[in-house]
Amino acid sequence: MSQGKAKKDYLVKKLYRKLALVEIESQLIQISCNLMDDEVYTVDEAVHELIEIINLIEMERQVIMSDIKFS
Repeated sequence: MSQGKAKKDYLVKKLYRKLALVEIESQLIQISCNLMDDEVYTVDEAVHELIEIINLIEMERQVIMSDIKFS
């Protein structure tokens, strides 16, 4: 693989990771805002979505740890 292709692949990988983190942050903000409006959201719904976000964070942590091992 050429050096240019390797740099591009690395950049794409980093951008996808940043996108995933931004999406997680966005979901947390949305849940927080919805919880402030009791008419829209229940605590049970929020708990379910927060568990999903925690799972996404754990998956991202595993990817980061895997990258550290191979670096």
